[in-house]
Amino acid sequence: MTKDAIFRLASMTKPLVSVAAMMLVEQGVMKINDPISNWLPELKDLKFETAAGDVAPARAVTVQDLLRHTAGMVGTAEDYLKFLQMMANGGEYSGRRYLSKKTVEFMLSDHTPGMGGTTFASTGPGYGFGLGFAVRAQDGFAWTPGSKGDAMWAGAWGTSFWIDPKEKLVGLLMTQSPSNRVQTRMLFKNLVYAAVVE
Repeated sequence: MTKDAIFRLASMTKPLVSVAAMMLVEQGVMKINDPISNWLPELKDLKFETAAGDVAPARAVTVQDLLRHTAGMVGTAEDYLKFLQMMANGGEYSGRRYLSKKTVEFMLSDHTPGMGGTTFASTGPGYGFGLGFAVRAQDGFAWTPGSKGDAMWAGAWGTSFWIDPKEKLVGLLMTQSPSNRVQTRMLFKNLVYAAVVE
C-alpha cells in the first residue's frame, strides 16, 4: 500500500467537520453555544414529540450539541416507523406525499457498483449503498432473508431498520445497547421473515 492510498472515511468525517466548525469558532464567525437555528433557520421552531404532545426544548439546540451528538434528535419508535412506512409506500404516508415514487426508487437503488468499498460491517454481504440507505444488490447472497432492493441501515446504539418494498414490509429495532448489535439485528430480521405467512 502506498502512502497516498485513498480510503472511504465514512463516519471518520465527523472529526473533520468538528475541526472546521471550531476553526469558525476561533475566527469569531460562530460561537459553540450559538443556537443551530442561526445556521439552519429551518430548525428555529424545533419541537420534540412527547406523550403529552409536541413541546419546545428547554433550551435551544446548540452547535456544541451537534458536535457532541447530544442534540436530542435519537426519536420514538412510532415516529421512525412512520418515516419507514412512508419510504415503503413510495414517498406517501397518511394521504400526504413527501417524495415522488421515482425519487424513492432512485434513493433505494445501488449507487456504488464498480466503486469498491462495502457496507459489510453494518449489513453483512450482498449490499451496496443508495442515497442514505444500504441496498440489497441481489437475491441469495446476504446473511438474512429479504428481497433484491430491500434497504436498511443501523445506528451505533444498536438501532436498526429495513424496508422491503417488494414484500410491503418494514422492520424496526430500537435498542440502546451497542454490544452484539450486528448479531441482534440479523437475528431480528431472520425472526420477522420466518414469521411471515403468505
